Amino acid sequence: MGLEDSQNTIRKDSAALVLGAASPSEGLTWWVEQYFQVAVTTSLASQRVQRRDLGVFLRYLVAETGADQRLAWTPRLARAFQEHLQQTLTPQGQRAWSDKTVIRMLAHLKTFAKWVHTLRAFPLGNPMAAIKLPAVETGLEVERALTPAERRSLLDAADLLLVLGGRSKDRKRYPTGERPRRKGYRPYRNRAMVYTLIETGMRRAALTALNLDEVDLSRKTLTVREKGGSTHTYHISQEGLRAVQAYITHERPSDQAHWPLPGTLWGSILLPRPAILLRSRNSSATGKRPMRCSMPG
Repeated sequence: MGLEDSQNTIRKDSAALVLGAASPSEGLTWWVEQYFQVAVTTSLASQRVQRRDLGVFLRYLVAETGADQRLAWTPRLARAFQEHLQQTLTPQGQRAWSDKTVIRMLAHLKTFAKWVHTLRAFPLGNPMAAIKLPAVETGLEVERALTPAERRSLLDAADLLLVLGGRSKDRKRYPTGERPRRKGYRPYRNRAMVYTLIETGMRRAALTALNLDEVDLSRKTLTVREKGGSTHTYHISQEGLRAVQAYITHERPSDQAHWPLPGTLWGSILLPRPAILLRSRNSSATGKRPMRCSMPG
């Protein structure tokens, strides 16, 4: 008998013991312990995460029903728990759990519910069967990375690019009046890029890979093929969409003749180095010079 066959036999025998010992009045805390003794074979580190996730649900169940009884776990309560995870905020006004964390917790809960339901069926069916897990997006979760004040400051700075961006800093040559703008500077493009990054949370590589025909103005979405060949659709606010539209209207037509790939949204930004002044996080410590763009502006 191989190792896998041996493990399956042990699980079946253990499941029989669980069925013999359990009764409908047993609390879910007891079922969780049996679950880890009988069914869970992952590493200890993974088990700690699973226990923590199941513990969040058990505390919610007790808070809502006054006990951890298995029969209290219904499909309606499962939906309420999902909403609880998605809507609970910290004292600072941020979400308590990110989308990725919520998906992981619900996935652990679905596996546990299926195991319990197999051994002793829930009266209303598997309570987690109707819970759908959305695909995990690869973008940055902006609401957790930036505070509302930081987000406002960045977007205000992006708006100032239309007024101050690319202007000469030579106060001696231009002591009064409006200073001239550097030839080839693209204020609308740069503002639109900042808005897109902050509004969607997409990676820099995804930003540079955007095509013009992937901008859906009616649905307020941006679709892009990312690392690994997967395609992701990002939603963008009306304010962010207006910034992209302003760039397309004011700058893109006049620049299009100079771009090697006319279909791309940002044009020759797809040259080997991204067309932004990029500074490494460690540039100040390493002394390395920042990467510069190959396109003016």
